Amino acid sequence: MVVFTRNLTLGLVLSLSSFFIESKAQTPSQTVPITPTTPAAPGPTIDAPSAFLGVASASNKNYIFYQGGQLNVDTLQFSNELYSLDLTKSWPKSNPSWANITTPKKGTLSGPRVGSHSAAMSDDGTTLFVTAPSGNEANPFLYQYDIASSSWSTVNAPAAQASVWTNRKAADLLTDPLTGALWFLGGSFTDGSSTNAVDKFESGAWTSLTATPSAGTSSSVLNNFSAGTAHISGNRIYIFGGFSSTAGQRGYQSFQNIPWIDISSPTPTFGSQLALGLVPLSRQDHCSVHTASQKIIIYGGYDANSKKTYDDVWSLDLITWTWTQTMTINNIGPRYGHTCNIAGANMVVFGGMASAATGAIGYGKDIQVYDVMLSTWMASYAPKQDTSEVSKALPGSGSESKGLGTGAVVGIILAVFALIALILGGIWYKRRQKQIEIREAEMEKEAYLASLRPENGSETRSKPSYSPRSPSAPRAGATPVISSPSIVHGGPYNGMDELLLNSAAASPGMGGQGQPNVQYLMQHLPDGTIAVQPVYLDHQAHQMQPSPNMLANTSGYVSPHMAGASGGGYVSPPPAKGSAVTSPGLGGSYIMPPSMQQSQVSYPQPTQDPFASPTMPVAPLPPGYHPTSGPGSP
Repeated sequence: MVVFTRNLTLGLVLSLSSFFIESKAQTPSQTVPITPTTPAAPGPTIDAPSAFLGVASASNKNYIFYQGGQLNVDTLQFSNELYSLDLTKSWPKSNPSWANITTPKKGTLSGPRVGSHSAAMSDDGTTLFVTAPSGNEANPFLYQYDIASSSWSTVNAPAAQASVWTNRKAADLLTDPLTGALWFLGGSFTDGSSTNAVDKFESGAWTSLTATPSAGTSSSVLNNFSAGTAHISGNRIYIFGGFSSTAGQRGYQSFQNIPWIDISSPTPTFGSQLALGLVPLSRQDHCSVHTASQKIIIYGGYDANSKKTYDDVWSLDLITWTWTQTMTINNIGPRYGHTCNIAGANMVVFGGMASAATGAIGYGKDIQVYDVMLSTWMASYAPKQDTSEVSKALPGSGSESKGLGTGAVVGIILAVFALIALILGGIWYKRRQKQIEIREAEMEKEAYLASLRPENGSETRSKPSYSPRSPSAPRAGATPVISSPSIVHGGPYNGMDELLLNSAAASPGMGGQGQPNVQYLMQHLPDGTIAVQPVYLDHQAHQMQPSPNMLANTSGYVSPHMAGASGGGYVSPPPAKGSAVTSPGLGGSYIMPPSMQQSQVSYPQPTQDPFASPTMPVAPLPPGYHPTSGPGSP
């Protein structure tokens, strides 16, 4: 069991105590063989940083630089060491490629002896910037390390801020890749207070700025903050976690509504970005990196409220603004106060302090490597690029770097719901209109069929039977089917079916009985129904009851089939208009069919509208009958 102690003496005492306890625990009767052993060869001496907590770090393409930090000694002391870690070669994490560059090659000035400070790399990767909140107002506040010459130089804090900045720790220092300017944000002080100050270092000079709320943003979005991390994406600086304090209250920054500061204009503005998905729990003193695939990876941290140290890894997609927790099977354990840097597809973690479940405190000066593509803790470091696919921007997000603001996300959600409601409303409206059209068509059909029923009949008479689409009904535009193939009408009757009296009158739909002097014309309509029109004839078969037009021994225009006074034939319709032939015995006029009162079943009188065709002034002639030449052959 490895026990981390604050000093070597206590460690030796605990080790010897453990040895004697284990020796005493042996059973007296048990024989323990003594086997000569060869002392193990000493491991390689690793020249690594002495500090473990609050170390400041920054990187370029070739190296990660680590400066200062808290030492593991009885009293609170800090280091001024400067180490570099080679990123151009592979190495196991048990033996990283460290280089101690504390002693400058030129000049006598070394880096500041301080901890919980901040570091940033220049946009061209040639200069390391380190803040120096040493507590001494007379000391310089910003140190600059020229990598090529291996020498330090300093810049004082602004006179108006020098007395405050002397203790401004746990702040964020980062470089704008578009302009090369340094931004210095937030921070805490020895009295426990913090600030939301925004300061800019450019062209060798400091400028203190005041950020204002963006449109629709509450001033409480950007409270005083410290012990978090910050990254630049596009024109905005996003702040991830850490303390967030107001007057008389101390809390944590939200990972759900992420504060941002827009640095695209001379006067910065601030707001918040809504993040989706399950978000990390509140924490401080975690570390985070910004990957080439536009993701923020955070690891570890500490919650002062629950006294819990975290070991989880989270990923935030800066395009879709969605959090995802990464599950790993080879977790390296919880820690806080550590530092991490991105090197291609590798997140390199150094130092920190771990709090075990037993309450023991561990101090680590180890190097850990996390593969951001494989989401796995690795046993070694190997240079490789991040080839992860960059997510596609959501509709309406505009620039990929800015993503969607809170208002835009809410607007998209409302627009989606509105679109769904509109579609459903349109479907309901179309169905409703279809139902109305079907009902209107049925009502028209009912009215039409009602008009075909006898006008003076009883209400209990049978309803004509019909089919919405008769099997024999032709489709619209097709040639009508003639029910009596031997009787084909021409002229105005073309396309109409003729049903003989003995079959039509006997149908229940026609009243159940026949009327001797009526025939029915039926026509298939385009909607599949059948129109029925009664046609009253001026002739009857001689077998039937004589019509009033049948005149025995009476002058008139008598068919040659009439034989003698007794008749036996039928009287044809009166001659065409203008003819001199009349029937004196009948007053010289055409006798209409027998009164409807003589029939047990009433039939409608022929009309011109809507049933009679305007081209049908008179009833059709019998088949084969010719007025001028007489009837054809029987």
